[in-house]
Amino acid sequence: WGPSAAQMEQISRATYSPTLFADIIYVRDRRLNDHGKYWRHVYKSLVVLEYCIVCGSDSIVKYAKDTIYVIKTLREFQYQDDKGRDQGANIRQKSREIVALLESETLLREARRTKQI
Repeated sequence: WGPSAAQMEQISRATYSPTLFADIIYVRDRRLNDHGKYWRHVYKSLVVLEYCIVCGSDSIVKYAKDTIYVIKTLREFQYQDDKGRDQGANIRQKSREIVALLESETLLREARRTKQI
């Protein structure tokens, strides 16, 4: 149910286009602010964002760093589905990983050099 590698590659390439970059940021901002039963939107957005940080333009890295507070708030994301499962756990973990990546120049540089997440 998540984005395919081909879709993420296409989005990361689009971060080099100023017009498409604005569209990507608009959708990212909307999706990261979803909550509750829309937890999948948030998680998928984080997965794509992490991929774009590693494989996309420098602009997406700068934007992510400038808005890191949004990602940091997701470290506290809570949602339990109707069966009592904690669906926020993956979001909390992914947001911690992205924050660590953005706050460590060494980690970021190495990930971008090897294009590995």
